[in-house]
This record gives sequence, C-alpha cells and structure tokens, in this order.
Amino acid sequence: VEPYPQPDDPPNPPPPAPGVVLGTDVSRWQGAIDFQRMADAGARFVYIKASQGSAWVDSNFAANWTNAGR
Repeated sequence: VEPYPQPDDPPNPPPPAPGVVLGTDVSRWQGAIDFQRMADAGARFVYIKASQGSAWVDSNFAANWTNAGR
C-alpha cells in the first residue's frame, strides 16, 4: 500500500478578516519554530512561555525570544 501523498507545504491560509490580528503562543513543546513563516502567514504577535511557577524555566525561551524578533 502506498502512503497517502503529503504536500510539500500546506496551502496558504486565507487572510484574516478586517480588524483581526493573528498571533499565537509558543513554548518548548512546539520545538523549533519558523517565526518568519508565521509572519508571512499573517501573525503579528507571539506569547513566549518563559516559566511556570518559580522553579521551572522553559528551555527554549531564550531561542524563541531571540528568533521572534527577527
């Protein structure tokens, strides 16, 4: 049985409705994030998880912070 064909890239989403601002939240659970691709798709903000409580720090916070600003 041949595997179901997968597109190289998903289709571009439709543009947001007027007045809608797109964004998302990210943390280490998403792995490496292509922030430029997100911006190209219309995202204009991102919430970046830094910690939870006083003892746990997100291991991807510094990379996400740096890469989100590009």
